Amino acid sequence: MRLLTAVVLLLCFTAVSADETRTVQFSWTAPTTGSLVQHYVVQLQLDGGLWNTVGTTADTTYAVPCVLGRVNCVRVAGVDSVGRQGIFSDSSLPVDMRATGVPLDDVVIVQKSTGCFRGRK
Repeated sequence: MRLLTAVVLLLCFTAVSADETRTVQFSWTAPTTGSLVQHYVVQLQLDGGLWNTVGTTADTTYAVPCVLGRVNCVRVAGVDSVGRQGIFSDSSLPVDMRATGVPLDDVVIVQKSTGCFRGRK
């Protein structure tokens, strides 16, 4: 059963949380079909490696500590009230924490299952 469909991820960069990470606020839309989602499992991938669970949330937003000097991607999966987890969403667009010269608080990245869009706030 697919619990999470047509996910949209919107990223807004926030303040530096440590010398080696920067907090990135990810948000997505809740699915409109399937079981009601009780919470979401949030996973982070660094530089195209393995996916690691970084937390869970009942909200459709999550602040991820993205690693500086690495390419960070996030995906989510919905879990219903009886513990059934749906498939993971498409990955967010890569958040390239290696890039320089672009003020991070000016970047907005949106991904839909039908395509990717990048622009400024």
